[in-house]
Amino acid sequence: VLPSLDAINSRLRVRLGEALATVSQDSLPLEKVATKNLDALRAYSLGSRNYVRGRFNEALELFRQALSIDPEFASVNMRIATLNASAARQSDAQRAFEAALANRSRLAPRDILYAEAFLATLGMSKDAFTKWGVLTETYPDYFAASGGYAYSAWRDANRFDKAIVAVAESSASTKNPMPLPAKHLLGILYLANDRYVDAQRVFIDAEASGLSFTQYHAASFAAQRRFDQASLVIAKTPMIAAADNPAASGTRTMFEASFLIDQGKPDDAVALLDRQRAELEGGNVLAGIFGAALLGIGQQANPVDNAQRLALLERAVTETREERARALEADRPALDARLGFLAYLAARGAHLALAQEALLATQGNTHVAYSTAYKLYVTAEAEIARKQGDAQEAIRKLTGLLDGSELYVTRVALSEAYVDAQMDSNALDEAVWISTHRGRAYAESNGTSLLTPFNVEQSNLALLRAAELSHARGDAKKADEHLAQFRSAWP
Repeated sequence: VLPSLDAINSRLRVRLGEALATVSQDSLPLEKVATKNLDALRAYSLGSRNYVRGRFNEALELFRQALSIDPEFASVNMRIATLNASAARQSDAQRAFEAALANRSRLAPRDILYAEAFLATLGMSKDAFTKWGVLTETYPDYFAASGGYAYSAWRDANRFDKAIVAVAESSASTKNPMPLPAKHLLGILYLANDRYVDAQRVFIDAEASGLSFTQYHAASFAAQRRFDQASLVIAKTPMIAAADNPAASGTRTMFEASFLIDQGKPDDAVALLDRQRAELEGGNVLAGIFGAALLGIGQQANPVDNAQRLALLERAVTETREERARALEADRPALDARLGFLAYLAARGAHLALAQEALLATQGNTHVAYSTAYKLYVTAEAEIARKQGDAQEAIRKLTGLLDGSELYVTRVALSEAYVDAQMDSNALDEAVWISTHRGRAYAESNGTSLLTPFNVEQSNLALLRAAELSHARGDAKKADEHLAQFRSAWP
C-alpha cells in the first residue's frame, strides 16, 4: 500500500506544479520514513492524535508501543521528544531527538533539520533561532517547523513580537492537519499582546476540536478582571499529576494561585502553593518551583519578620543549588533561572550576600542573551546595584534588556530604579506599562510559570505606585484616577 501511495503522491505533486527534481530530492519512500508494520503505524497515529489533544499519558504509551514493534521508527522518537519538551523534561527530549537522528535514514530531510533545530534550542545554542528561521524559510508549508519555531521563541526567548505572531498564525493554518498545538500557542501570543478577543476566539476554536488545556484561555478573562468567567473556563482543564507532566500541572497550579492574588486573596494563594509544595517535597521539580513562587508573593500574605524571610530564602537557594548539582546539563538552565529569581528577591529584601551567593551558583552570566536565565541574572545584578546605592548602574543594566522580549520583572525592577534615581516621570511610565500589560503578566512562560504570581501581584501594585508617583509630581487628578483603579482592583 505505501509504495502505491508514494507513486500517486509524487504524480500529484508534479501535476500541481512542483518541480520533479524537488520531488525526487526532498522525498524518501513512504515505507522508509514511516513503517512497514501497520500495527506500529496505527499506534503512532493514535498516539499523535492523543498528543495534540493534550492526552500525554495515552500518547506516550502508544508511542512506546509503536517503538516496541519497530525500534527504528524514527518519527516516533520525534514525537516522544516534542512531548517531553512540552512537559519541561528537557533531558528526556534531548535523548529522544538524538535517538531519532541515530536513524536519520528513516527521516525526511526536513525532519532532520527540525530535530537539529530543536536540539540547538534545548542546548541554548546561540544559533538556535537562525536554524529555525532557515528551516521555516526552506519549508514554508512544514507546519511542525513553524510551530516549533514559534513555540521555542515563546518558551525560551520570551518573544511576543509581530514576527513570531506571524509564524504562529501560519502554523495555525487550516492547511495544517494537526493544528491544535499551534492554535493554543497562537492564543497565548495574542494574550501576551492584550488581544483578548482574538485570544478567546482561537482558544474556543481549539477547545471545540478537542484541546483540553484551558489555563491560558482562563487567563484571558482574568487579565480583564472577569474572574467568574476565568473560574468557569479553568474548571474544564483536567487535573494532571505532577509526575506525568510537570509543565502542565505546574502551570495549572500557578494560574489558580495567580487568580487568587489577582482578586486580592493572597493568603489563599499562599495556602494553595504551600500545600502543593508540601505534597511534592523531596522528589518533584515543582516543589522547588512552588517554593520560589511563594517567596515572590508580597509580605502582606507572608507576614514574617526579616530574619525569618532570610531563612526561607536561604533554604530555597540551598535546595535549588543541590537540585542543580544533581541535574543533567539540559535541565540546568531552568534551575539557573530559578536561582536568578531568588537572587533578585534576596537583593530586593536587602540580603545582598545571599543574592550574590545565588548568582555565583548559576551559569546565568554565560547563558545566551535570549534565555530567561540570562535575563534574570542581569535583573538580579541590577537590583544588587540599586540596593548598593547605584541606581544609575541598575538603570543601565535593565534598559539594556529592553528589546520587547524583556521579562515583566525587569520592568518592575526598572520602575523602582527610576524612583531611586529621582526620575519620577520615567518611573511613572514604567508603572503604567506594568499595570496595562496584564496579558503579558500571565503569558510569560519563564520556567513553568515561575514568575506568574509575582507578575500578577505587581500588575496590581503598579496602580498604587502610579498613584504615588503622580502625587509626588503634583498631579492630583491622575493620582486620584490611579488610586481609584487600585481600590477597584483590590478592594
